[in-house]
Amino acid sequence: MSEKLEKELNKMVGGNMFYQKVARVQSELNAPKNLKNNFGGYSYRNVESIYEAVKPLLLREGLALFISDEIVESNDRIYVKATATLTDGYGEIKSVGYAREAGMKKGMDEAQLTGSCSSYARKYALGGLFLIDDNKDIDEMDHTKESAPAVKVAKPKTDAGKKEPAKDEYADKAVVDKMMAEFAKIGIDEPDLLGYFGIKKDQIKQSDISVLRDYFVEKKAEYQAKKTA
Repeated sequence: MSEKLEKELNKMVGGNMFYQKVARVQSELNAPKNLKNNFGGYSYRNVESIYEAVKPLLLREGLALFISDEIVESNDRIYVKATATLTDGYGEIKSVGYAREAGMKKGMDEAQLTGSCSSYARKYALGGLFLIDDNKDIDEMDHTKESAPAVKVAKPKTDAGKKEPAKDEYADKAVVDKMMAEFAKIGIDEPDLLGYFGIKKDQIKQSDISVLRDYFVEKKAEYQAKKTA
């Protein structure tokens, strides 16, 4: 057998073994939503949770994981693009995740904003790489995950020729007030918060609530870290 043919054979065998290793990691990885958002009343996971869960499996299988970020622009919007690469020296597989940076507003730190987007983008990249189902995480600031459309049920008309009134799409005022109070406790004033997201308090919709809750979780963690530093 020629040296070139032998190298190609070794590469082929190594590649097959690589995908077997990846399959084992994907099937055994358990990265539960081990963090609790007491304000929103739901559980979630972050990128650090995934790192912690996958490291022992990578060590066992002889796999190396690399993650890199880059800033990309599309349609006048800025995104953080995270690329997760898994390899054993023979085979290689990649997964990409994106998170959009909102425009800078008063009171917001640019480095914190980019770091937050990086964490979300990396989380999505790892989710795709390791087949982590995150559909119920309104995943923190990236907005790429959409909830399933609601099933519409026809309702009878109350009067002939009159339609049922449209369902109110705005969030309950009490919920919004409570959320603003919670943000104030961690040093984020209402004007800065609303200015950052470019919305008015009386125009916050139900679909905005989940995004605000996830943003609260992120900023609360940063606030607590500063207090203990």
